[in-house]
Amino acid sequence: MLRYAAAGYGDGSFAERRAEADNRVDGLGGTDLYVQSALVPNTRVRSGDDGADRDGIFYVGTGRGGGGNGTEVYGVVLSAAYVVNSTSSHYSYSTESALRGDLTVETPVAGTTAREFSFGDWDGFGLYPADDGSVRVDVRRVEAEGRRFAPAFGGGSPTVAQVSAISSAALGQHSPLAPSVFAQAMSANRPADGDGQGRFDERAAAMYDAPLLDKFAVCGQWPGTCGPDDGIFVDGGFADGPTLATNVAQFQLGGGDMDRTLRVIITNTNQGWGTDYQHSLILQYFDSPSNGGVEPGGFVWHPGFYLPQQSLRIFEEALDGPGLDALLEPIDGSNMTTALLSGTTIDSPSLGVMAGQSVEVLLINLNEPITTFVMTPVVIERNAAPLAEMARNVASNVELRARVRRFAEGGGGGSEIAGPSAGAMQGAAENDGGASKDVNSSGGDDAEGGTSGAGTEGAPSSDPSGGVSLVVDRRSIAVGVLGGIGLFLQ
Repeated sequence: MLRYAAAGYGDGSFAERRAEADNRVDGLGGTDLYVQSALVPNTRVRSGDDGADRDGIFYVGTGRGGGGNGTEVYGVVLSAAYVVNSTSSHYSYSTESALRGDLTVETPVAGTTAREFSFGDWDGFGLYPADDGSVRVDVRRVEAEGRRFAPAFGGGSPTVAQVSAISSAALGQHSPLAPSVFAQAMSANRPADGDGQGRFDERAAAMYDAPLLDKFAVCGQWPGTCGPDDGIFVDGGFADGPTLATNVAQFQLGGGDMDRTLRVIITNTNQGWGTDYQHSLILQYFDSPSNGGVEPGGFVWHPGFYLPQQSLRIFEEALDGPGLDALLEPIDGSNMTTALLSGTTIDSPSLGVMAGQSVEVLLINLNEPITTFVMTPVVIERNAAPLAEMARNVASNVELRARVRRFAEGGGGGSEIAGPSAGAMQGAAENDGGASKDVNSSGGDDAEGGTSGAGTEGAPSSDPSGGVSLVVDRRSIAVGVLGGIGLFLQ
């Protein structure tokens, strides 16, 4: 699809071009690029023996040993941001040892796993509702082998197609080659007991046995094959959909001025507002009800999310769903709404975020009933005109442009009568439960359009949204786009 689209724009070699600094277009020559993906914590290797009852498995270990005869490994997907700046191209993972480059994710460790799927084999990996889940898990009878994690795509700069593939695997949670992630995703829809549970388990086992689903997740050496030291990647929406934590962390790690206010625009290409999933996309960064008692970087399963993850809380301020809803301001003559939020960062070592940075966020919700799964000729033809009309309406909306301009200039991003910021809503949330840089963010795909989800109270949605970010020198705004493309200007 990427190749066909590029050819349609007259650039047939785009998909094979290297995603590196020298290949940035002239207008973005001073712009850093962040591509948000997620690294799965273990990889299953199917045995070539049809009669075998066990397959190989490799874990991303923490390098901290383990209790008894076990080894400590990661139990949730890790944020994996591909970073392109003026000095290097590298991967930054959400582990304290691996924030600044390749070859620092801890040692994979080898073992075997049952070929026949059973939820019981993965109880320790925080199955839904995961009240006692942990980012780090002890795996018994598995010995560390002291190998290093292999850099993705051979350690060189990936092509546009390669980095697009690892950041857009929106169904990767259903790949049988990502066993603990598969179990976590399936557990969210598993009946509590009875015949229904038995039938569900049989269907889950059948899916796990189907090689057809393997490539829902993407090998870190694609289109080559992965070995025991290689990672498997899924959509970045499973780790940091809006890429806000990634953007703030990379701004700080890159030497950004901690004394300046960082301004971020997040464009949400949602179909509608109000689901658990929509709320969690923003509340995950604040002291929110689902983050309560969870340390930054700790285990959390937010309402409406398909998988558990590391907590992305980076702000000290409190905010809940009603408080967030109260910030939304409609834009006359459109479906769009905006909200102005603000926060002060706290320390989150695993993400690389340091305390004390003032951040302002302008959230733009498109609220358009258009899918981002624009695939196959029939779907493309059906959505071409609505997408074009939506783009025209967004680009030509005078009030939206005025709000963005006011926000960029430091005057707030609301209507002429400015509404309250998230910082001002802290009480409501508590009652209810140097050289500056710019960044550009674009999200992955989902069934409802960018970030919207069909989640119900307490149940996860199936709508991940990864992110791509660009950081530009000179100005001071950040733009994150979910399910689209955005610009982060400082």
